[in-house]
Parts: sequence; C-alpha cells; structure tokens
Amino acid sequence: MSNSPIDRERLQRLREKQISARDPHAKQRKVEAKVAARRRTTVKRFSLRMLSEIPHKYVWALVGAVLGVLVIIILPFFWPDPRAYLVALVALLFLVAVGFSFGSALDARDELNDLTH
Repeated sequence: MSNSPIDRERLQRLREKQISARDPHAKQRKVEAKVAARRRTTVKRFSLRMLSEIPHKYVWALVGAVLGVLVIIILPFFWPDPRAYLVALVALLFLVAVGFSFGSALDARDELNDLTH
C-alpha cells in the first residue's frame, strides 16, 4: 500500500464510516436534532405584533399611568408646595382613567370593524 494522499483520504473516509456505523445513537441524535430545529421555528419570538393582541384599554391605561408618573416627578420642581404631590396623584388617576376610556373606545371601534367586515 502506498502513502499517496488519495489512499490516505480513502482510508480516513473508511475509518470515519466504520466509527459512525458503530455509534448506536446516531439515528436518535439526528431525529432529535430535526425535532429541536422544528420547535425553534415554531416557537414565537417576542415582537411588536404580539403587543397588538393586548386590548387597547390596558395599553392606553398604562400610557396614562406613565404620563401620570412623569407628572408626579416633574410637578414638584415647578410648584414647590407639599400639595403638589396630591395634585400630581390626582393627575395620575385622571390620566389613567382617560387612557382607559380612550382604549375602550379603540376596542369598541375594532369590534365594530370586525362585525362589519
């Protein structure tokens, strides 16, 4: 037998084939890899479209709450009075209520569109 590169490659392939034939779990690992790949493609990743499934009334109530917290933070800088926190708290509740009602109106509009189409 010569030591030519072609013979070495042939012997290397033959050795790899024999080793893989001896591995009893090769088929099982192959099937598991396919199943795992299929699961990765079917699992939904987080996207902004997922936020569209949340009812508008909750999203807009959250927006109102964030704006109300901003009012609580900013108002005492412009009005240095202990009553500023009370007014800011009332503003927070008002903004949450406005956001909730605005979101409810948007939900009602979407339901009407679904009924008419």
